[in-house]
Amino acid sequence: EALNILRLLASKRIDIQSVYDKKIVPLSNDVLVSFKEVIENANMGVLFGGKNVWSDDCLRQDYKVISNDVITEIKRIKQNFNLNKLEFLNKTTKELSRKGYHKQLGLENLKKNIQYYFMAVELNEYIFKILYKRDIDHTKRRINLGTSDLSQAWTDGKYNIWINKATIEGLGKKEEAILVLWEMLCHEYSHTRTNTREDQHNTSFYFNCNKMVRKSLPYLAHCIRYINRKFLKEKYRY
Repeated sequence: EALNILRLLASKRIDIQSVYDKKIVPLSNDVLVSFKEVIENANMGVLFGGKNVWSDDCLRQDYKVISNDVITEIKRIKQNFNLNKLEFLNKTTKELSRKGYHKQLGLENLKKNIQYYFMAVELNEYIFKILYKRDIDHTKRRINLGTSDLSQAWTDGKYNIWINKATIEGLGKKEEAILVLWEMLCHEYSHTRTNTREDQHNTSFYFNCNKMVRKSLPYLAHCIRYINRKFLKEKYRY
């Protein structure tokens, strides 16, 4: 529906003022925003980008990254309605994305919620060890603690997954934590290349991620029942 409205605007069949504050402009992460948000609240600037890690990071920096899928329509709308305030940065999302850092940490750096680190380890052991038991191309990865200015979690695509210390320390109740960590592991296991920026957050990646969620979901209910504070404390003796 949003795309249809943009096409009507691009052909001047409707006036922009009638939909100026409606959520019809798709960002690169599929979130819909209004022209009002893009034009009046573009603190860092507006640019176009695909669904990938560079666009994701630019969105985190508060750039407005409009989906590449509507470049033609948005540019025609700007011209048709003389939207002089709508200026596009002459930069790519890759250029504006932060270089970032990733660093491995020891468990002694974790100041609170250490039980949630072991919860991630247990989810990994129970769910993904089972899923990859008969897979000759892939295997269960090792869970590590790390710190990064870019990522909640990251992977080398084959052997290791790191979870950001700040992510673990920021988790709340057990029910929230187990779902966040499970979803995070599904996401990281969907990266299968050593350079995870090569298998970007595109349509194919999210198809694989959705497949991983569906495959692992039947095991999650059991994990929610047995992974509790008492179990983790007895097993990992923290």
